[in-house]
Amino acid sequence: MLKFVVSFLGHDAKVYSSQKEDSTTTLKIFAREAVANDVLVCHKMNYLYAVYLCHSAKETIAYRLQLIGPKLEKVTQIVVYHCNTSSWNTMHIAFELLHVQKGEASVCHSTPIDILVWGFGLV
Repeated sequence: MLKFVVSFLGHDAKVYSSQKEDSTTTLKIFAREAVANDVLVCHKMNYLYAVYLCHSAKETIAYRLQLIGPKLEKVTQIVVYHCNTSSWNTMHIAFELLHVQKGEASVCHSTPIDILVWGFGLV
């Protein structure tokens, strides 16, 4: 995976991932930092061995959110903001969930802990 990332983003690429996942707890944002744009995202696949499916995500911004829970526990969450959805498949689930059409709205989502978001900084 590293050779692929370096061939796509270069030697200055950095990796970001969420540190804890707990959907039952209400968390509050105490810091937000944009960390990369036009990222390369690697999704862990369901195999016996570590296999990742990687793809580029153009016109995106990745944010690192520092969250705090009710017991003052700190959580790092990576969020990907898709600025332009006009090239997406019209049947993408995000359009149905958000009640919008392709290209009408931006889409933002958090990433689970098994997704790696690679970037080389903001341009």
